[in-house]
Amino acid sequence: MPHGLCMFGADGRLAVVNGRFSEMMSLRHDDVVLGTGVRELLAPGVAARAISDVSAAQIASQVEGTTAAEMVTCDAGLADDRALEWTFQPMDGGGIVMLVEDITERRNAQAKISRMARFDDLTGLPNRLSFRDEIAEYLSSDKADETSALLFIDLDQFKQVNDKVGNPS
Repeated sequence: MPHGLCMFGADGRLAVVNGRFSEMMSLRHDDVVLGTGVRELLAPGVAARAISDVSAAQIASQVEGTTAAEMVTCDAGLADDRALEWTFQPMDGGGIVMLVEDITERRNAQAKISRMARFDDLTGLPNRLSFRDEIAEYLSSDKADETSALLFIDLDQFKQVNDKVGNPS
């Protein structure tokens, strides 16, 4: 299973945990003890810097609250700046199922696509879309009442350069 999985009973104690969860949280075999609470389960992961103490506290609050929810944790500087998506689903009769998925690659790909849509690949400068958004934001702001100037530069025959070494159209 590609997702980490934990199940906590109605008493708030760990009933099931899979190997993927242990791997994602950098837990050793003896760190995982059935019957422990969520805070005790996550403590070795915090110590191993797989997750921050702030994120662990948020996760524990969700498990202890036994409400359906989703959240994403991004702990900069820990575990290669990875992003984890957590899903909490209450069970009939009490308890909660917790799933965790590493979404770092997906977030990085989305950021790259967003950058490609807003910046010229050849020059690295903001493109027409970025320009239009910036001008619209500026004109709708309080600064629009101030005197402003716009400098427009037209490079002769730049299209030929862009056609040779720029983005394929």
